[in-house]
Amino acid sequence: MSDPDVYRALAEEGESETRVLGSRFLGIAAPIGGEEEAAERIDRLRRKHHDATHVCFAWRLGHGAGAKGRSSDAGEPSGTAGAPILAAIERAAVSDALVAVVRWFGGTKLGTGGLARAYGDSARLALDAARTEERVVREMLAFVYAYPLSGRVLRLAEKHGALVEDTSYGDEVRLVLAVPRSRLAALRADLADATAGAVRFEK
Repeated sequence: MSDPDVYRALAEEGESETRVLGSRFLGIAAPIGGEEEAAERIDRLRRKHHDATHVCFAWRLGHGAGAKGRSSDAGEPSGTAGAPILAAIERAAVSDALVAVVRWFGGTKLGTGGLARAYGDSARLALDAARTEERVVREMLAFVYAYPLSGRVLRLAEKHGALVEDTSYGDEVRLVLAVPRSRLAALRADLADATAGAVRFEK
């Protein structure tokens, strides 16, 4: 059974270069952390390849129900560039990914079917060349507790796969955990039960 909190994301860039009936297609698959980073990367590609005929792209961010994506045909006939690129990302089952395909027109029209195949193939090859890694969707959980409870609290954190993000010490211990999303409710319940309600959650 697959882990609902784990997804595959791009970790390092990949590139591809193909030619179809004289047109040159340069595919770039790059990891991104958000929409703003995607927009900045596309802008840099447009400036770098200012002599290109089209810079088409698609990106996908997040995982599961919270995933979102966008695509652009960038002047190519509707549905012939952005959609095939996005489909390649989805078939590769990766996220946090931007794929751009830069085209230099070679003088021969490819038709809508030919364009879709060319853009899709370029995207697929760029994704094949990129390195991916597994990531875990996590949410932050902050709470305070008395020092004698530390052993119990940390054992429960480990049991639920939580990572310690921050610890501070005063009259009590304040702990911030990064918890796999699907384990958050169970960890809160276990902490409350194991400490007889002595743990105070910040939210």
